[in-house]
Amino acid sequence: MCPFLRCLLVMICLLATDAHAQSWEFATLPKAHVSSLTDMRKGMPTQLCDGKINDHAFFSPLKGATLHLQWDEAIHISNLAITRQGWPDWAIASQVKIQINDLPAQIFDLTAKRMKPMPEEQVTFDVLPLAQKVWAKTLSVEILDIQTTTNRHGTFELGLARLAPATIDLHAVQGVPLDASGLQVTVQIDKPVTSLKCLANARRFRKPTQWAYHTGPLPAGTHTLDIPWQSFGPESYFQDPIAPLSISTFELADSNPQNPQPLKLVSWSFTKRDGQRLKPAWEQVTELDFTPDANGWRQGIPMQGFGRFGYMADNGLLVGSLSQNQFQYTAYHLASQRKVEETFLFHCGQAHVKRWQKAQADWTSITVQTLFDYSDAMRNELAAKAPQLIKNRRTPQVTHASILAPGFLIDSDQPSFTIQTQSPAASDVWMLANLTGKTAWIKLTESVDLSTLHEGHLTLVWASKPQLPILLGLAKRPASISLKQGVVQLNFKTPLGRIAMGTPTGYRPWTGKPGESNQASDSLAISSRKLAAILRAYPNRCQMQFKTALDHVQIKETFGHMIWDNDWSETSMPIAPVAPLLSFAASQKYPVTWQTDTIAQMNLPTKYGPYRAAVGNEVLYTLPTPNPHGTFYLAPQSDNPLMAHVSEKIASYDQSAKPWLDRDCLGSWWLWAPATQAFPMLHEKQRQTFEAGYADQLDKNLQPHTWQLRTEPQSGAKYTASFGWIHSATGTLGDVNSGNGAALFGPYTYARTTGDWQLIQNRWPILQAASRYFLLSHDWNNMQTGAREFSGSSAIDMDGIGYEGAIAYWQMASKLGKTDEAAIAQLLASRLAISTCIRWVGYQWDHPQDGIPNDYIGVGLGEKNGFDVMHFKHHSKDHIISELALSLAWVGQYPELFNLHLWGLGKSFWQDFEYKLMNHLPDFRINYKGNRNNHPANVCTNLYLRGLLGESTDQLTAELGKQEKWGKTPGQQVAMENAGFYALLMGKDCPIRLHDWGKARVEQATFNSQTLLAQITINSKLPDQLTWTLLKTPQNATCNGKPITVNASEKPQQLKLDEGINRILIQY
Repeated sequence: MCPFLRCLLVMICLLATDAHAQSWEFATLPKAHVSSLTDMRKGMPTQLCDGKINDHAFFSPLKGATLHLQWDEAIHISNLAITRQGWPDWAIASQVKIQINDLPAQIFDLTAKRMKPMPEEQVTFDVLPLAQKVWAKTLSVEILDIQTTTNRHGTFELGLARLAPATIDLHAVQGVPLDASGLQVTVQIDKPVTSLKCLANARRFRKPTQWAYHTGPLPAGTHTLDIPWQSFGPESYFQDPIAPLSISTFELADSNPQNPQPLKLVSWSFTKRDGQRLKPAWEQVTELDFTPDANGWRQGIPMQGFGRFGYMADNGLLVGSLSQNQFQYTAYHLASQRKVEETFLFHCGQAHVKRWQKAQADWTSITVQTLFDYSDAMRNELAAKAPQLIKNRRTPQVTHASILAPGFLIDSDQPSFTIQTQSPAASDVWMLANLTGKTAWIKLTESVDLSTLHEGHLTLVWASKPQLPILLGLAKRPASISLKQGVVQLNFKTPLGRIAMGTPTGYRPWTGKPGESNQASDSLAISSRKLAAILRAYPNRCQMQFKTALDHVQIKETFGHMIWDNDWSETSMPIAPVAPLLSFAASQKYPVTWQTDTIAQMNLPTKYGPYRAAVGNEVLYTLPTPNPHGTFYLAPQSDNPLMAHVSEKIASYDQSAKPWLDRDCLGSWWLWAPATQAFPMLHEKQRQTFEAGYADQLDKNLQPHTWQLRTEPQSGAKYTASFGWIHSATGTLGDVNSGNGAALFGPYTYARTTGDWQLIQNRWPILQAASRYFLLSHDWNNMQTGAREFSGSSAIDMDGIGYEGAIAYWQMASKLGKTDEAAIAQLLASRLAISTCIRWVGYQWDHPQDGIPNDYIGVGLGEKNGFDVMHFKHHSKDHIISELALSLAWVGQYPELFNLHLWGLGKSFWQDFEYKLMNHLPDFRINYKGNRNNHPANVCTNLYLRGLLGESTDQLTAELGKQEKWGKTPGQQVAMENAGFYALLMGKDCPIRLHDWGKARVEQATFNSQTLLAQITINSKLPDQLTWTLLKTPQNATCNGKPITVNASEKPQQLKLDEGINRILIQY
């Protein structure tokens, strides 16, 4: 053995005996030009030094294999690292020759443990200490000998060996305690250092986050460092200040990356200061109060939320979208099935350089202030011609936009307003206005006198896009209007005050021809006049109140208006709008009940549906409450190999030994929640094992480290988040509603299954805070919670898990007697139910037809485009099937969500979906490479729905048998994710379904298909109630030996449960 390696191995052994000593870590080599003198059997030479051990590039034979690296600029190398990875029948290197530059070659014997070429494997490697610490331009490697039992092919990975930092793992102390004010460490160094670095590591939103503290120069010796939390600074740009409760490890090392000195961590502890306490994220969220007033009305969706107006001043409106001085207008023509689009650019005054901008938002509106200044060229020109304009105090332009009306307002003290199309093509522009006492067309020229304008509005139509007329409602009388080089300019003798900009034909294009006086122009004039009156009483605020009943919620919306006068003293038209999505849902037979008689059609269609409103400021309506309950199917009492296999996989799931401080809130749901649906299939020992594992998982997950505080900047609303991906363009989070939904649904399934409601009670503040994002991000029209923080919209899988989260929160609050929280959750679930259902038929707004189409389907709603319709011709077959399965169920099959599907749209729709639409798509039984989720989830989700639609157990079993790799012998993840389907398959033939059993625990739910006897045992700590369905009338039924009356019905019925054991026997 090489003497250098022998010495190094001794050092590693010595260091390994000290828990606080340093070891080695594998680091990727800097990018180089890589070649090999020997041919590779698979892969490229670059794959042998890219830090990835699972790419399976290899030589055949491995012995004699060579690798040559050359760098454009020399790199500093002290120690190399080489792995010995390969499957058990692969060869691994046992001796290697290394040559740096033109220095003498060194030979090393390799003894590191063989590792499998898998990404989750812990990297093991040999450290190769170089005889000289050098700056390397070239590096050559040759495998001199191998170790093998059979094959001679093999591979390796080359890298740098670096002293690993001394690590403090906080798992042993359960993370950072709330009373910690900082970190104290004592370290020993043998040589002086320029600086030591202490890194605080966390994993936030699935990305590593580091904060660093750097010391000054330190002499050799022992040093005690006191590091307050505020002394840690971010290690990268755009990073939040330190979040101590998120930290999972600390690392200490020499700051010198080229020649780091070893150090020993002697001791460490947290420092504490009297009166200081770290606040978990859930203690800092926006406070909301849902207690009823004297008349029983509660606050609904909070006004202090942000809906679709969060984070950015770039927002979709009822018609079109508004960003900085740009209005993107889209209309859809039903006859031609085509969109018409144009972007209109508008501006007030001559100053075009933006100096600053700020926005203030609530759940229905946004106000944006922007201060514009003159360009340098303009300043020079004005200095000579009009110096007073430069001296005048500048005020910001203010834009007011809301989701409540098809238009927006612009305020300015400037005397001019310009508007033009973004399209470069020159175009005639026509104006429809009343200059003589009668509305008529005027073709714009270099200047048109407007001093005789009889009404406070005008409508502009570009000949290049006549389908998209623009209304301008005026506060002040303009002097003239002109068209020069494609720019329309309104000129005023005074500050313009306010201009309303709107779309008089809404989301449907105008079909007339500018300049022609006919019915089309008359209709445009009428709609322009009406819209101008509406915009003079611009609805921008909505206060929602509600009352709950057992099966519905009554909602009252009271609207605030920006009412303004104009020089014509025209009256305004205050209205109370109905969310267009709600009107569209009603047209699709969704059971909305209107309680305001004066709701009328405004003939201003939006991208979400018809625009309807009542005159005044209030509208009342009632929404049905969806069925919140799940389903337990009774398990077969006889031996069933498939049931035994699935049960064993579920019960053997164990996460207890895995690190948990870096996990996010999906850990409360992942695999555990869907697996609870198979609970009746587990025998008692398996149940106990499963319950203990799930309880341990929740105990570790419902902790401060899991949750981060988020503050929406335009409303100031504060909420918690845990899971999400960081949007690269905006720095905001995506999929927040799925993370928070899972964080609510997981604990609910645990408590419902185990009867351990005390855990929910103990962690209630965490769960309550997780629900706040659903309320603060809730959109007035879309009735969704934003999948992305900056948009109150959602689609595909996000809708399903968001709805399940609301249902879970509602049921947890109800079971724990938290009346106010249960009420707001019931309202939320009732609203989310609409969007989750109606998205599927959203295509009917732009593609009205009888029955379900063959080549597209609705999958959500969007802020910019309205209904999110998936057109199959635009997606590959590798993509479609998984997107539809995700839209149906996310991951798993949840009765609460499928109950909503069937209740909201009816069985006939879903029969067409499964047996018509799906037959026009690629076969869902095939595993496509583009699946975004596991292939079994696609299959099981469709089979689950088919089971609910009436397919027999034999048919479903036959379909399952087609999946030879997993169908009847699923692996652990497949078994747990799809436990809902396996439970349905096992229990479908029994005519009994259990839906809700209060706070009790179902200890047995079995059915003997031979004797036709169902046995149900429920253990209740208090008197409670069982909600169940019996599809057939039994011969007799008893509870604890006493006869009970039950009848066949597809509707759930109730049975009172006594305190203690309730043994129910149902004989068919």
